[in-house]
Amino acid sequence: VTGATVGKSMIFGLSEKAAYAGYLALIRTNDRLNYKYLYYYLNSPLFDKWRKESINVSTIENISAGKYANLPIYYHDVKKQIEIVAILDSIFLLIDKLICNQQQQIEKLKEYKQSLVSSMIDKYVTDRQENIDYMNDNYSPLNYLAKIVRGNTGFKKDELLDDGLYIGLQYGKTYKTETVDSTYNYYVDSKFYKEDQIVIKGDVILISTSETVEDLGHACYYDRGEIGLLGGEQFVLKPNVDSVNGKFLYYCTVEFSKYIRKYCTGLKVYRFNSNHLKNIYINLPSFDEQERIINILDKKNYEINLLIEIKQKKIEKLEDYKKSLI
Repeated sequence: VTGATVGKSMIFGLSEKAAYAGYLALIRTNDRLNYKYLYYYLNSPLFDKWRKESINVSTIENISAGKYANLPIYYHDVKKQIEIVAILDSIFLLIDKLICNQQQQIEKLKEYKQSLVSSMIDKYVTDRQENIDYMNDNYSPLNYLAKIVRGNTGFKKDELLDDGLYIGLQYGKTYKTETVDSTYNYYVDSKFYKEDQIVIKGDVILISTSETVEDLGHACYYDRGEIGLLGGEQFVLKPNVDSVNGKFLYYCTVEFSKYIRKYCTGLKVYRFNSNHLKNIYINLPSFDEQERIINILDKKNYEINLLIEIKQKKIEKLEDYKKSLI
C-alpha cells in the first residue's frame, strides 16, 4: 500500500501460515470472487487507472486499506471467472517463457561484456595482499594514480530535481548506471554544493555500499561537461590526467571490483572503505595503449548494449501485450 511499488500485487501460494509486514494490505476473497481472477484484475489497465487516481502523494505514495475496500471490481459469476483465468493462464505461460528467454539472453550478454573487459584489463590490475610476490616496480597503487574522494554530500532521492546547475549523483541512481551522460537527468539544489565533492568529466564513481555482495563496487564513468556533486555511499576516483585516461581507469574498476568484494563487511548491507582501495595496484600501460584498449571496449560495449536494448524492448512489448489481454 505504500512506496514506489504501491499497487503491486502477488499471490501467496504457500501452505504454511505467514505474517505480513507493514506497508502491505491483505486481500482475502470470498466465494463470489476467484482469487486468481482478482490477481489478474489488479494487473489490468482498469486497476492501473484507479491506482493512479487513488494514490495519496502528500508524503510517500500510498493507498489506504479503506480505499482498497471500495475498489470497484468488474466481475462475472465464478464459473465465468474460472474460464477467464484458465485462458489467461495458458496464454501467459507461453508469453512468460518468451520473456524468460529474453532475460536469459540479456544476462548472457552482460556476462560477455564482463568477460571482454577481463580479457583486456586483467593483466594490468592486481591486489597487493593476494599477489604481492608477483608484483614488480611497474605496479602503482590506485591512490597514486588517482585521488580518492569519499562522498559525504547529504542529498536524498526525493531531493533530486528535473533541472538545475549541478548533476545530482545520488547512489540510488548511479547504482545501475554505466555512464553518466546526457541521458542521466538528475540535478540538485545549489545548497548542496561542496568544493571537495565536485565530479568532472573523466572521473569515475564507485559505489561503496550495497545490499548484495555482487553489486558492491559497481562503477560508472562521468561523461558530462557540467559539474556533478557526489552523494553519500560512493567514492569518486579523480585520475592523474598526465598519465591516466579516466575511461581506462573506469574499465580497471570493473575488473578490480572482484578484489574489493573480498574486503566487504556487513550482514544486510555490505561496504568497503578507502583503505581497501589502496590495496589495488595497476600496471599502467602507455597512454596510446590505454586509448587503444578503450576504443576496442567502447565499440564492443556499444554493440552489446544495442542488443540488450532490443531485448529489453521486446520484454516491454510482451508485458504490454499481457496487460492488453487482461
